Amino acid sequence: MRNLLCLLSGVAWLCCTASGAGHPREYRSYEKGGVFPETYRDDFAQTLKKYPNGRFARACRGERQFIQRYFSRALDTSLDGERSDALGYVLLKILLRVGDEAFARALRGGDVATRQAVGLNIDPLIVRNRLNFPKTRSCYRFRAAS
Repeated sequence: MRNLLCLLSGVAWLCCTASGAGHPREYRSYEKGGVFPETYRDDFAQTLKKYPNGRFARACRGERQFIQRYFSRALDTSLDGERSDALGYVLLKILLRVGDEAFARALRGGDVATRQAVGLNIDPLIVRNRLNFPKTRSCYRFRAAS
């Protein structure tokens, strides 16, 4: 029975990813293993509903220029505390929506400082939630020379 449930959830995840619907944990409540606290989930839903063609919605649809606008916000050193947490969750929402490949492709278009700033904002959330985005993480992780 457990194997059947694992198989079904894997198929559901593949269907969501293929259709661009996002990651399955994106919609679960934070208490039940979801990645977003309720306030962020509600804010994202309201923003996407109120502004279906706004900057955030267009970034979530994978439009590279809008994704990169959010990357440039990561460079703003005046953001700290609560606002930087918010930016991390915004970047994670975009990553979950567009997927690892598209997010990494957009991130590779930025300079080293931008990639590092995005990594500082998003990596703790990826690690904390045990998400697997190797292409994105490779954009801001540098390997030692052999």
